Amino acid sequence: MEYYYDYGTSSSGWAFWWIVWLALFIRSIVCMWKVFKKAGRKWRESLIPIRNIWVLFKISGHKKWFRWLFIVPLTWIIVSIIFRLIWTTWTWGQSLIVIKNAINWILGICATILPLIAVILLCLWLSKKFGKHWAFCLWLLFLSPIFYGILAFDDSKYNS
Repeated sequence: MEYYYDYGTSSSGWAFWWIVWLALFIRSIVCMWKVFKKAGRKWRESLIPIRNIWVLFKISGHKKWFRWLFIVPLTWIIVSIIFRLIWTTWTWGQSLIVIKNAINWILGICATILPLIAVILLCLWLSKKFGKHWAFCLWLLFLSPIFYGILAFDDSKYNS
């Protein structure tokens, strides 16, 4: 005797979640657009994926070198993948395996920690530029879809 059970994965259920996702995506684009407009930037800059983060760092008002804390680890991830491919295809002695593991560990830590530090400081500086309290930085960090909306549609002014 065979039993059959339908788990309810109908096309209407998937369509509902696609519509919800699309609505949240459009809302986040509009919120970023309004934040960029408040800061005096072009709205088109909020649509380009890596460029919008670069411009957010500009809006937050710090030096150019600090933006690389966010961008460089993305390249380190690629270097780490290439490095691991090279080390796994070649056979080395036991002493070089320790060096390989240390380099992989350092690359992994840098690719994880540096963007995290950069995003935390970005939220802090961005909230200061819009005249918000430092606690707004925490909310902006953990509940960014909601608090970018608050930052976009409230009456705060950008302090350049």
